[in-house]
Amino acid sequence: MSVAFHHGEPNEKGKTSYQSFLALVDVPEDISPVGSEWIYWLFAQNFPVDVSIRFEITPPQDEQRKLSRKRKELKGDMETKRADGQEISDTDYETSDIGRKLERKFTKGMPLIKFETILAIAGSSIREMEDRVKAVQSFYAPRFYKFSRLRGNVLEGFKAFIPGGDINPYWEIPSDPGFVAVSGIHCNNAIGDPAGPYLGDTAQGFPVLYDMGR
Repeated sequence: MSVAFHHGEPNEKGKTSYQSFLALVDVPEDISPVGSEWIYWLFAQNFPVDVSIRFEITPPQDEQRKLSRKRKELKGDMETKRADGQEISDTDYETSDIGRKLERKFTKGMPLIKFETILAIAGSSIREMEDRVKAVQSFYAPRFYKFSRLRGNVLEGFKAFIPGGDINPYWEIPSDPGFVAVSGIHCNNAIGDPAGPYLGDTAQGFPVLYDMGR
């Protein structure tokens, strides 16, 4: 679903543009601290993309208590299965291992972050907007990031770009702080100087110049 904007600005009067919103709903389990700047990757597109990220930080003590209870419940279930002669699934073992590692991080003082990511993509026509939406989804899919359209819930997309709002629990993703830190949230492609000798290109193909006399 998209929204049509009828422009009334003097230089845009009579024009109509279209906008759609996408929510990040799935991310990879493990990412590298280098080369995983998943927000900065938006510069790889040849069109503008607006992004809103909201996050909530929970003290490690609170999450450690919750996780400890869940780990005890899982351990009890696994012991019951052993006593009954049932096979313990690989998922149970993996969940137990992940919980153990996460509890160790909480013990060391790492907080938990819950974040919400919404993209706003516009075009001068419905076709252009749809092509841009598909381009972004296709770019992120092989990297194990899934962005879903906000169909029938466009108002929530607008709300995401209003400062001071709350995270929508439907789209919140829990993670450690490192996941948001490596996103490149404060990065841009304005590297180097406006003029000067050519040094090379960024990973996204932008030229870098160096003004030696500045």
